[in-house]
Formats: sequence, structure tokens, C-alpha cells
Amino acid sequence: MLLQYSLAYARQEHSGILSSEFRLMPKTPFVCGGRFELDNLIAINAVSGMKSRANLARQIIDLPDGAQIEFKIIE
Repeated sequence: MLLQYSLAYARQEHSGILSSEFRLMPKTPFVCGGRFELDNLIAINAVSGMKSRANLARQIIDLPDGAQIEFKIIE
């Protein structure tokens, strides 16, 4: 929790406050090895972000920890 707060705060200091329809998302998802760094964050529309996270969750739900995945972006 503290790591997420510090990243969000650093992003806010760098780029300003997000409007209410946006959320921060990692460019490379954390579960796919994405870094917990400011450079890996992007502001995305909240609904698009939810759809993207749901899509990823459906792709990896039954995979064991450490399994290699092919991250497919589906519009």
C-alpha cells in the first residue's frame, strides 16, 4: 500500500492531479514484471483501465506462479 501511495504521489508532483475519470496504470503490468517506478505509470481512462485489467486477469487466471505469458492487448 505504501509503495502505491508513494508512486501516485510522485506522479502527482511530476504531472499534476488526475481528473476524476482517469486512473494510474502500469504500462507493463506488475504481475508481468512491470517495475514499481514512475516511468512505468500512465494515466488511462478509468473504464478502459478496468477493461484492460479484466482482460489480463482472464488470460492469467489459471496459470501457476512464474509461468511465462504472452500479454495480448485486446481492444
